[in-house]
Amino acid sequence: MTENQLVIIDSIVRTGSFKQASIELSKSQSSLSVAIKNLEEELGFLIFDRSDYRPSITEKGSIFYTRSLKLIEQYATLYKFGKDLGQIEKPLIKISIDCVIPFSNVLNILNTFQSSSPNTKLQIRTDAIDGGLDQLNDDSVEMAIIPNIGIPSYIHKEKITTINFRPCISPQAFKRLNGDFEKLPRIVINSSAQQPLRQTNLIQEETEIWQVNDHNYKSLLIKNGLGWGNLPIQMFNEDIENGKLIILDNAATLEDIDFYIARKKTTYLSESSKQLWNLIKDEFH
Repeated sequence: MTENQLVIIDSIVRTGSFKQASIELSKSQSSLSVAIKNLEEELGFLIFDRSDYRPSITEKGSIFYTRSLKLIEQYATLYKFGKDLGQIEKPLIKISIDCVIPFSNVLNILNTFQSSSPNTKLQIRTDAIDGGLDQLNDDSVEMAIIPNIGIPSYIHKEKITTINFRPCISPQAFKRLNGDFEKLPRIVINSSAQQPLRQTNLIQEETEIWQVNDHNYKSLLIKNGLGWGNLPIQMFNEDIENGKLIILDNAATLEDIDFYIARKKTTYLSESSKQLWNLIKDEFH
């Protein structure tokens, strides 16, 4: 039994005939027939009933085909992995970047990489909280900049920076409320993961919560006196220095979170991927 025979079965089932399968696979119809006949003789049962105009899959053939789909997928994944191993430059690298990473750092990385690897395209997405880890788990991205939240052992990670989150409020709102900032809603960031590891139910139930997807939007709400919440200080230092935001004396909510460049341990990095990985590490050291 060969992978080619399994691929032929899949094509016949999907297209409905040996003729259409031969067109899809760019092979002669007779070669497909011989391949299936040889497999049927090897297995000891008919995979297709050829008594009608169009071949129909037999009961045993259907059971066999269903089990073969996983193997076909594994073959395809292994083939792609092998092709990746042979590439010096990848035509496309997919990466997730946490939304708290300062834009100036991201810009430096992208400009340097695109200058040195003009033949490699980047597909970038921003994620929040454990969304980047979610993307790694699904193999939707090759690498990700993620916070140290629930990172499993099968992920290779290297620390790049620490982001300081501090509770902030507008000075006008703080003065208006005589410092009783908890009268305002607490504004939090939603995780972009399908099934978040970290939920807002860690916050006291009586606290009014507003959930947003972006720290810039969150900061605008806070600066306009509509709420308070933790902000990554590295992103909003200028607003703090200019008096648009003040840091609250609320030790219960402040956090210092380590961020990592990460990938699955089973992910092989091409030369261009290694270059991007190292650029990210160097940017923060």
